[in-house]
Amino acid sequence: MIAIVASVKHAQKAQDAGADVLVAEGFEAAGINSNLEMTTFTLIPQISKHVTLPVLAAGGIGNGQGLAAALMLGASGVQLGTRLIATQEAPFHPSYKQKLVEAMGNDTVILGRSFGQVRRVLKDPYTEKVLDLEKQGLSPMNYREMTSEVHHINGAMNGDVTNGFMNSGQVAGLIDDIPTVKELLDGMMKDAKKQMEDGLSRLSAPFMI
Repeated sequence: MIAIVASVKHAQKAQDAGADVLVAEGFEAAGINSNLEMTTFTLIPQISKHVTLPVLAAGGIGNGQGLAAALMLGASGVQLGTRLIATQEAPFHPSYKQKLVEAMGNDTVILGRSFGQVRRVLKDPYTEKVLDLEKQGLSPMNYREMTSEVHHINGAMNGDVTNGFMNSGQVAGLIDDIPTVKELLDGMMKDAKKQMEDGLSRLSAPFMI
């Protein structure tokens, strides 16, 4: 059983309940997220320190640098979300993939903070509408309807940003191509190895301020 966790307390409870693997997801991640707002960089070492299960890092990871960083922080591996959407095999609307390529890291927004039901999505006309209504006092029931899978499908599968939304993590700012999944993973592994080797070289070099 795989459990998604966002704090040490969550991780320990999941381990005690019989989970086999933990996915520690930082607030950089796409879609439904924890309202604790802990980032991946701080979350992974804390959870890895307090559990004995394998921990996969999620949130903000989309290249070899992120993979290397996650491993150095104590993760056993990573979970990719947003980065896999922008691949040739992913069955999403082409405009969704292109928006990820064009997006900067600050082109995502958080919906649902006022309800404690947060979701990170790409900025688009529909999500701006939801944000405006939320500021005006949107009810929790109407918020759940406006962020239902019906509207998710409208955006992600149909490319309709007037009546739907597209999930995205902040890693969108690192996406600049649409490779095959094999090309992506092979490249990540190769780059992660190089990043770790280069890191060791920098540690052995003189450091001056």
